[in-house]
Amino acid sequence: SLTAPKQNVKTSPKKVAKKSQGMPPLADNAASAFYGIIRSLHNDLPSIIAETEMIGPPQTPAGEFLADSIELRGLLGEVLIRGSDSYSRLFGAVISSLRAAMKTNRVRLAAKPKPTIEITPDGSIKMNLNVALWIDAPSFLGQPKSSNGGFGVPLKIEITSLYKIDETGKISEHQILES
Repeated sequence: SLTAPKQNVKTSPKKVAKKSQGMPPLADNAASAFYGIIRSLHNDLPSIIAETEMIGPPQTPAGEFLADSIELRGLLGEVLIRGSDSYSRLFGAVISSLRAAMKTNRVRLAAKPKPTIEITPDGSIKMNLNVALWIDAPSFLGQPKSSNGGFGVPLKIEITSLYKIDETGKISEHQILES
């Protein structure tokens, strides 16, 4: 009896279609708010840091788009602050402290802050902000402030954040990814 030898045929495993985790569709007003958040972060962040002479507390970038229950999360995903009022107070304290240091002229902006904004595949907004500062070296006791000869140290602060937007176009979560 003649039979053909059995051949081993390799087949690739079946590919299982994964459900796309793309950006969820937004209603027109939520899509408009999404654009407003991007515009606000891009335009307002540099001026809030650079303007030392502003009167009153600093305005929170994209503050009009904060959900009442916004959560600020830390590097490990832990909740640091909950609620738009607490979030705005914390942001104001941080910027006011930086401005106060800059008013002493011991801390100066070395370059205008540069935010980079991108939209992630899941529909979140990723923001990277670079702030380049120059910190003057302290004067020796009894010497005038200007006697440090212009010496100082550069300080680069890079903050990467992720903003999650809810279906109404409000920022529901701000997570600090790197600092």
